[in-house]
Amino acid sequence: MDTCAYPVVYVVYGCRISGVRPVDFLGNFYMSNTTDVEIAAISSNKAFSVEVKHDDKLEESDGVYIQVSQLLSVCQLIKAIS
Repeated sequence: MDTCAYPVVYVVYGCRISGVRPVDFLGNFYMSNTTDVEIAAISSNKAFSVEVKHDDKLEESDGVYIQVSQLLSVCQLIKAIS
């Protein structure tokens, strides 16, 4: 039996310094803006995909950071951010 969480909001950020940004999202979810992925319920066997693009030339020595924040309520109605 999978542990589920509901509702779930994922926020995807790119590194502005290197020009990296999320441009497309694939999966069964709702998006009210260009960064928030809203899912009614999620468990460990579900996934969504994010396409990331960059605007500038990336050097091999440059670091690129992508951050995903998860806001959820578990079945006991305890809110958590991970």
